[in-house]
Amino acid sequence: MKDGVSKGNLAFKKAESLLNKLYQFRGGMRTKIKRYENYIKLIRIAAYKGHSGAQFELGQTYEDFNFFGENSKCDFKKCNYWYTKACSQGHAASCNSLAYGYDAGRGVSINKRKALSLYKKAARLGDPLAKGNIRLVEKEQSKKHTYKLSKLRRRR
Repeated sequence: MKDGVSKGNLAFKKAESLLNKLYQFRGGMRTKIKRYENYIKLIRIAAYKGHSGAQFELGQTYEDFNFFGENSKCDFKKCNYWYTKACSQGHAASCNSLAYGYDAGRGVSINKRKALSLYKKAARLGDPLAKGNIRLVEKEQSKKHTYKLSKLRRRR
């Protein structure tokens, strides 16, 4: 194991532990925000060191919803950047999320072929949501009509 990845693994484990505690925390909002900022710091460290799970989590922080609800710092281009990094390492959920971006045109131009290819990769890697998304995309292609993006499944 490369040294950077092993260090990334340690930071990721600390971040996961912090996030679990955050979900159970009943204290004030200031403390919660501070703990969430520490979580993000650890995720960022692990992501830059190449940890695919951390890269996925960092991508999630740029989605339209995050730990606190609606995300005012939503940036789909950054989402896709981190999802691409993690997907290239075989992270199934990242592949599904990246596919959704291409399917919906979130941060990238709509590209149904690329979306379907990524959904298939995610399914091969074991993502259960991707299988349903493949069926929806293939149904659309066979009927030559548009489907509702709201039916597609992604993690929030």
